[in-house]
Amino acid sequence: MRASPTALGRAELVAALADLLAGLPSGTPAKVAISGLDDFHLPGHRGRSTREEWTPRSYYDGSYDYAAFRALVLDPLSPGGSRRCRLSLFSSFHDSFLPETWVEVEDNAVMLADGIFLLRPELRACWDYVIWIEIDEVTSLARARERDTAWVGDADVVERRYRQRSFPAYRLYVAETGGSANADAVIDNTDPASPTLTCNDQGANSA
Repeated sequence: MRASPTALGRAELVAALADLLAGLPSGTPAKVAISGLDDFHLPGHRGRSTREEWTPRSYYDGSYDYAAFRALVLDPLSPGGSRRCRLSLFSSFHDSFLPETWVEVEDNAVMLADGIFLLRPELRACWDYVIWIEIDEVTSLARARERDTAWVGDADVVERRYRQRSFPAYRLYVAETGGSANADAVIDNTDPASPTLTCNDQGANSA
C-alpha cells in the first residue's frame, strides 16, 4: 500500500487520544496540550497554492515554519524547558497570524502533536512516541476531493494539486526520513470504522 499525506483522520485520532488521556484514573496525566503543524504554515502559503507555485521539494521544505513550531511548542516542553508555549501561530486559510495566546503546560501533561512532516531531522528528536497513520492514495484523493473542494472551488484543481504537489512531496518525505519504519505504531486508517494498528519493535524508541 502506498501511504498518503492527507485526509488521514489525524485530527479525529488526536481528539480521541485526548479524551482517553483526560479520562484516565487518578495519578495519571489529566492535562493534555494539543498543537498541530497546520497552524504553523509560513505566510503566503495559500497564495502560492492558488498560483500553483509549489514543487514537491519547495512544498516539503517551505510549506511550514518548522523553526517556529520547535521554538514555540517543542523546546519549551523539552527537559528543562520553560513550559510556556504558543500552540498556534498562523492560519493558511486566512493568510494571517492567529491571536497571540500563550499557555503554561503542567509538568505532568501529555503533548499531542499532529502533522504530516514531523519526522524531519529538525523535529525528529523531540518525540517520545510516534504514531504513523496511513491510507492508500486512491482513498486519500477521494476524501480530499470531497473535503477541499468547498474552499478550493473545483474538485479537479484539488486532484491536480495533490497529484502534482502533495503526493510527490510526501513520497520525498518518506524516502528521506524512513517514514513508518521510524514510528512506534502504525495505523492503517483506510476504513475509519475499522482501523488496523501495528506496533513497530524497530520504531522511533526501540533503542
